Amino acid sequence: MSAEKRVLQGEVEPYWVMGGVIDVKLDAEKTGGAFTLLEISNPPGGGVPPHVHERDDETVVLVEGTANALIDGASEPMSPGDVVFIPRGVVHAFEAGDAGARAIAITSPGGSESMLRDGAPAKAGEEPPPEMGEAEIGAMMAAAAGAGLNFLPPEE
Repeated sequence: MSAEKRVLQGEVEPYWVMGGVIDVKLDAEKTGGAFTLLEISNPPGGGVPPHVHERDDETVVLVEGTANALIDGASEPMSPGDVVFIPRGVVHAFEAGDAGARAIAITSPGGSESMLRDGAPAKAGEEPPPEMGEAEIGAMMAAAAGAGLNFLPPEE
């Protein structure tokens, strides 16, 4: 792996995920499997429901907005500059605040981005796709499981 590898804005891979956009900035291939670097942008109230990473640890840095992180049952309000570390196997979720949120996430080792590549690519300026139907949710869950991410069933 060359130390000179760089990714420019036009070379990232943005994907629509649950109403937000996840940009794959560096994937496992570019880091020799060491980590994956993602930029995550969520609209107000958007985010990721409770899930568990079975293969990787995750570190999230909130860059803009506010968010609530639910980590192993504990609610953690986040402001810009706050960092959370979630070891593999720990249940966690994120919800953007009233103005939305933008974060940088690192998963280590790399490879979690593989689930995104089965999703809907996003283009600058376009509206998010309509809410996911059962078929899309099933496909996303299968792709996530293949990447070692397991979503928990909604609480009733």
